[in-house]
Amino acid sequence: MTRFAAGPLQAGVRDVLQASLPVMESIASLYDTVPETAVSPYLYFGASEEVAEDTKTLTGRSITFDLGIVAGSGGQCTVKSLFSLIDTALKDGGLAVSGWSLVSLSLVSARVDANQKTLQGTIAQRTTEGVLRYKALLFQQQS
Repeated sequence: MTRFAAGPLQAGVRDVLQASLPVMESIASLYDTVPETAVSPYLYFGASEEVAEDTKTLTGRSITFDLGIVAGSGGQCTVKSLFSLIDTALKDGGLAVSGWSLVSLSLVSARVDANQKTLQGTIAQRTTEGVLRYKALLFQQQS
């Protein structure tokens, strides 16, 4: 039977971020699915990809996943400040993944996009969004 690690990894990441006072004091919420009524700034779980990294004796998974940030009108400084808080929480927060041993967690990239919505030629709203992309290597714990 194929074992997937992305679900337990997401649960572990969520637990670490929710336990981080600096992160939670800086955002309105953390979402798996963002509701239409979401208030910024907020974090959300974005795209992920899981690839088998099995050895002769171990079941392994490499998972690339995105954490998105919507800062609303908070701007790039807000997003970049949150980048730092999130990265510190994930690196120092004792990330545990149920049923798996976390071998490594690496930041792959950090991207900021400034968007603006226009209404009849006038800027109606500016929003700033960011995405942190991480890569995790995990091996299934032996029973």
